[in-house]
Amino acid sequence: MSPRLLAAAALLLLLPAFFLRPPSRQQELRVLISARGMLEDGNWLHPRFQDQSRFRKPPLAYWMAAPGLALGGERAAWAGRLLFLLCSIACLELLRRSASPEAALLFLLSLGMLRYGAGAESDFPQLLGALFCIHAAQRKQGWLCGFGLAWAVLAKGPAVPAILLPTLLLGLRPLPPWSFWLKLITVPLGAAAFWLLRLFADPVAREALQRELSATIVDSAHPGSPAYYLYTLPLMLLPGLLLLRPRKQPFPRLPLAWLGSGMLLLSLISSKQQHYSLLLIPPACWLLAPMLRPWVQKAQILLPSCLILGLGLGLGEALSTEGKDAAFLRRLHPQLPPNTLHVVGINSAIFDFHLGRHVHNIDSAQRALQRAQPGDAVIVLQKPKYFDAPEPSAEQSADDAERIRRFYPSF
Repeated sequence: MSPRLLAAAALLLLLPAFFLRPPSRQQELRVLISARGMLEDGNWLHPRFQDQSRFRKPPLAYWMAAPGLALGGERAAWAGRLLFLLCSIACLELLRRSASPEAALLFLLSLGMLRYGAGAESDFPQLLGALFCIHAAQRKQGWLCGFGLAWAVLAKGPAVPAILLPTLLLGLRPLPPWSFWLKLITVPLGAAAFWLLRLFADPVAREALQRELSATIVDSAHPGSPAYYLYTLPLMLLPGLLLLRPRKQPFPRLPLAWLGSGMLLLSLISSKQQHYSLLLIPPACWLLAPMLRPWVQKAQILLPSCLILGLGLGLGEALSTEGKDAAFLRRLHPQLPPNTLHVVGINSAIFDFHLGRHVHNIDSAQRALQRAQPGDAVIVLQKPKYFDAPEPSAEQSADDAERIRRFYPSF
């Protein structure tokens, strides 16, 4: 499969969600809002999320989102996603070069790509660094290999070096000379030192880093069993997993070491989330690629299939509850008074992104109306059974079978 065909299939699959999916996942909202804050205050080393310092993740994802938002508009999610889309396509190309075209195609047809490939989240930049490192290591290019690890560190932290250093030690044969390892370690240590020095120079940043480490390793809000990724990874490989045929073949050493090291590390930490398994998908696709049925790679089948699947997923996102909420907020924006907003029934970050301002969150429409001061506004987006407010005259309202949406100016 040629690089052009692979890129065309990726664009057909991802572009509908790229343009139509509203930013509703907290992970993406953090990136977009923090990037917008960098543009507003001009401080590229002090990310902020909803008026709070955001040091729990390194800044690379915010730096990637900011140029697009500067060009396309601060509420244009597609603009903030632009470099991330290119990053996803670059991941496919690196896997094609490192493993095989079949491995890249299997990755393209995975739930991991379908769900996360078009969003402005830090996982694919992290994965790009990992794949760049593997590609350079196969060619014994120490400086470039280290650059890939450094990129991954600045994207999301130390997970990729913790996985790939054992991978390279176990998977590269013959082992490269000591000069390769020295170059490999020097670059990511420099990148990590840059960010760590920035963190330790700021007491707020130090405290945020400690909370992040504790939340990931000890007291996670997303705990799971040690076997979590044993069943999550096969789910993330669908629907491409259904296109395989049983076949015996020897497993290459390098992807096997990557999959084993990644599975071990991710299983040991207490935090378990589905998108963490993105680090396991490339080596799994690498190992399973010889089982992919040959007819899947034909352009006359692949391109229409990707287009139909991409359009279906994109339209589904646009017509979902989150899509309707986003459309409502865009229509509401010009009518809002400049005073305080009280919002009910939805993640406040969604309001922050679409309205370009911070809000007061509360879980009761009745209490929101009670605490509103003259000139404030109350916005309600929630399921009907939780709607506990009286029915004052509403300047704008929209009902449907799923949600109640109300905008109450308080005079």
